[in-house]
Amino acid sequence: ITTATQEQGSSLLGIYLAASATDFSSLVKAGFTYNTGKLFPGSDAIQNTYYQKDSIDAIVSSNSNNDFWNLPLTSMQVFCGSSSNSNNENPALPVESYCLTNSCILDSGTPKFILPQAIVNQITSCAETDGSLQIKLVGGELNLALSDLNILAVENWIEDSESNGGVVLLGFPIWLWYYIIFDYGSGVEGQANLTFVNKS
Repeated sequence: ITTATQEQGSSLLGIYLAASATDFSSLVKAGFTYNTGKLFPGSDAIQNTYYQKDSIDAIVSSNSNNDFWNLPLTSMQVFCGSSSNSNNENPALPVESYCLTNSCILDSGTPKFILPQAIVNQITSCAETDGSLQIKLVGGELNLALSDLNILAVENWIEDSESNGGVVLLGFPIWLWYYIIFDYGSGVEGQANLTFVNKS
């Protein structure tokens, strides 16, 4: 990644995954899979057909240690059914203070989500085909279809934080919903940004 951005003379890098939740498990287990992802270094990250300003759900400030990116999460909420019906709401789970003392990160090298146990339980117990997981961050919110999350859960790509040292982690599956642009900035902590462009 460092080489790619240096060669382009830019701090930008975009990663796009052309896959669905149904395909995800077989792709990961296959090891080397071709033609399912695209890398856009430099200005190409914002000059391609996948970058649509109107589809940006979140732009968040972060910092990276070259292994993962910190996420400024504030809350998570599961809607079992349409989010327009208040009867379908589970209580929002505040995580902002939790993330001050525990790792809340984005890590493309981990092929799973690690979420609070309460959120995992709500995802797996919802029998509705319509619904979503809403993840609020400082800088926007992400919405993940519950039907896709249940496919991942059945394949054991979702685990609970309590069994994983308290970490909250959005791993490689997040690319099923979003084209993500990394802006490494000037290298000063807190000046890096993540842009989440909704693929739907």
